[in-house]
Amino acid sequence: MPQTAKGQRHLQLVCTDADVLFGHPLRELASKVERHDLFLLPVPAADGRPPLIMHVMAVRGAARDRLPGVHAILVVTPVTAKDIPSVAILQGLFQMTPAEARVTYAVAQCQTIGAIADSFGLSPETVRSQLKSALAKTGVARKLDLAVVLAGACLPTTSDAT
Repeated sequence: MPQTAKGQRHLQLVCTDADVLFGHPLRELASKVERHDLFLLPVPAADGRPPLIMHVMAVRGAARDRLPGVHAILVVTPVTAKDIPSVAILQGLFQMTPAEARVTYAVAQCQTIGAIADSFGLSPETVRSQLKSALAKTGVARKLDLAVVLAGACLPTTSDAT
């Protein structure tokens, strides 16, 4: 297990990028400064598992009295909803800009880059740039994977495709 700045051990994530992101709230929670109460961290899809959202929630106020020695609670939520999350939910879950969330929502509705660009009055290049950023934030590699995850469908495995 890796150690924090104070030498304390912490949970290590297999995904290196997600583990690096996970270290940020741990360091902030270990500091004496109370800045945030909630951290949202994306964990990419891997090995057939859906992407996850890690919610690191600081234990503050009266909860500290009931949970002595506990600095945070970790809740991990798979992104597998059957309904496409709203633009506002996408923004909150994945820490997207409004533009990235709108493009993500449109992709989840199986719209093409050209159709998205036309509907928002943007160039296809701008939409591709926003989509690239959204893919990084959701932890999936392709537009199709993003649409499938957000629509709650399942991609066939290699053995299922035969």
